[in-house]
Amino acid sequence: MTPTELRADTPALHEDIYLNFGAHGPSPRYVVEAANEFVQSHEYKTSTQNDPYDVAFDAYDQARDRVADFVNADATEIALTESTTAGINAIANAIDWQPGDTVVRTDLAQFSD
Repeated sequence: MTPTELRADTPALHEDIYLNFGAHGPSPRYVVEAANEFVQSHEYKTSTQNDPYDVAFDAYDQARDRVADFVNADATEIALTESTTAGINAIANAIDWQPGDTVVRTDLAQFSD
């Protein structure tokens, strides 16, 4: 998919310029359609004989596998989080920080008057 095709498939981008800021971005139609398809399948087709959590986590594992294939990684190296902030916080909280450790960050995202 080219950037032009992606823009054409994302209704919010048809008439406006959108600069993603990390908290939210408009989705292309195919993403919304896939999400709707999963929700409908999960809500209407998952029988009472199947554990809905198992079905959801199977879909989650399939997504992890696809991402791993896409970036040429092992699925065990992929963490899917609800947001960039949640991912960064998970990593930062997993580090055994010691007095004197240095955290390097950027201030490029800050706006000034």
